[in-house]
Amino acid sequence: MVRSLTLIQTIVLTCIAAVSLKAQSSDLQSTLDQVKVYNDQGLMVKADSVLEIAGAMIDSDTSPEDLFRFKFDYGHSLISKWKLSEAEPVFKEALDLSYQMSDTSKIVAALSGMATLKNFKGEVFEAIQLQEMAKTMPPKDSVTYYSLMSNLGIAYNDIQQYDKSLAHYLSAKRYFKKEGVYLNLALIENNLGELYRERFEDFDLAQKHYEEAIRLNKLISNQSHLSMNYHNLALNHLKIDQPDSALHYILRAIHLREQA
Repeated sequence: MVRSLTLIQTIVLTCIAAVSLKAQSSDLQSTLDQVKVYNDQGLMVKADSVLEIAGAMIDSDTSPEDLFRFKFDYGHSLISKWKLSEAEPVFKEALDLSYQMSDTSKIVAALSGMATLKNFKGEVFEAIQLQEMAKTMPPKDSVTYYSLMSNLGIAYNDIQQYDKSLAHYLSAKRYFKKEGVYLNLALIENNLGELYRERFEDFDLAQKHYEEAIRLNKLISNQSHLSMNYHNLALNHLKIDQPDSALHYILRAIHLREQA
């Protein structure tokens, strides 16, 4: 004879299932937190490895918040590998999730991610439209707002509006410097170096910006971005006919890239 569950047994089993789901969600959140730590340190291989673990933890019970975080990080990982066609549906899913949750910060992040993708695909005017749309949402005195300003600087550079690009970079730089947001500030300094080297051909000023980016990335121990700074500084030395210095910095860039 098969006995039916008592009310107490049913409650106990329900509680056990709830605790199990909560533990699984906590594990996924911790894993996604670790992805962020590695991304901030520029350790992309480690970030991708942990992201793969997070992907294996996604199931039908995963919360929209955790699923958004995974999709957003996964989309950027695909962009970094130039898997642009694969990244597009991932960002669309992230954007749909953000609208479902009516979460402004997530909508802004997804729009910015999609804009980055469009920029990589050469669809710069679409990228600018997305960034401008996103820029209307966060408070104007916020890291998010000035990160969007920085991204717009990249897009304007790509369509040869160099003065407009410079204005956006300098506006973002002032804010990040005032707030001590060193990761973003280091990226701005590197981008300024690129602008002065490639577009304005002011190699002395470019070197100053690269050196400041190097100082900041050493401060926050971001090996991947530091490698990029050394690489760009090497190119700058080539422009001013200093091949020995160029070789020195490119070897440092390679060494750091191997470590990261």
